[in-house]
Amino acid sequence: MDPVDPGGGGVRAKGANFVGFRSAVRELFGEQAWGCVLAEASSELRAFMTGGGLKTGDWYSVASYRALHAAAATALPMEPDLARRIGHAAMCSDLSGIYRVITYFLSPHSLVARAAPIFGTYWEGAQMQIERLGRSHVRVHLQGCHGFDRRIWSDIFGGIVASLEQSGAREVTLEVLSGCGDEPACSLDIRWQLAS
Repeated sequence: MDPVDPGGGGVRAKGANFVGFRSAVRELFGEQAWGCVLAEASSELRAFMTGGGLKTGDWYSVASYRALHAAAATALPMEPDLARRIGHAAMCSDLSGIYRVITYFLSPHSLVARAAPIFGTYWEGAQMQIERLGRSHVRVHLQGCHGFDRRIWSDIFGGIVASLEQSGAREVTLEVLSGCGDEPACSLDIRWQLAS
């Protein structure tokens, strides 16, 4: 059962997003900070995150993930680029575990070719399209991301950068071309340097 939006609808977030979020906050800021985030969350969300109901492979409304980010922003207001740092750390954790094979055998260019289906394993109902502009330059279009806000977009940006870095990219830059606010679409220009 979804702690924020029991009716569901729209984009749904894989439980792995919530597990990664929790791990990232603990890793970056410590257990006390995670306790502060939980204190800012609703009682339903707090019970969901601590009571054993969260399943890595299940799907939950994006509203719950948005609420978790809002709680973190309130609990840790002095942390710069908080959502992006959480997304980056969560993806690094994912890619050092069971998904390590994805980046171990793939160059950044090859990883980009597989990005759309990988994105779909985290966000049900959202779509990613890749426009290749060179060996180290792509344009990414994300659509159907109903319920996303600036914090979730920033989280995703951190995950994109982490994915490319884990596959060997250096000096990854990400430029927002359009959207990426409260609207359900976002276009990005992403560039990186190849490791020598």
